[in-house]
Amino acid sequence: MSVLTEFIDEQNDADLQLSRRALYVSQAAWDGPAISTAASAAEIVWHGSDAHKETGAMALAPLDGALSDLVGNIVRVTRIEGFRRRSVCVFVFATVDMEADLSLARRPFMELGLLANESIECLVEVVA
Repeated sequence: MSVLTEFIDEQNDADLQLSRRALYVSQAAWDGPAISTAASAAEIVWHGSDAHKETGAMALAPLDGALSDLVGNIVRVTRIEGFRRRSVCVFVFATVDMEADLSLARRPFMELGLLANESIECLVEVVA
């Protein structure tokens, strides 16, 4: 498979295209009820463009983690602090070698907490 073929395949994936749009666009498109709960207490970290080229509403899963089967799905990541809930929907793009349960691109992580946080505990639900 050539680089051009891979690029064209990526361009035809609607969820991938939405994840590259402004965050509010992808959130409006993906907002909906959860299909299932993937993890009730997952360790969520963030990564920058130096770690992965995709910078939109994206997530990366560990190679051999419990959430590695989520690649290609839209998931809602929710941080629950007392009565306060903050959520963001992301497209799980690929698997990488990492220790955390899920890594979000910088911008979606900012919806859940400060970038100064090394990791946060969140609920992960499959939306699509």
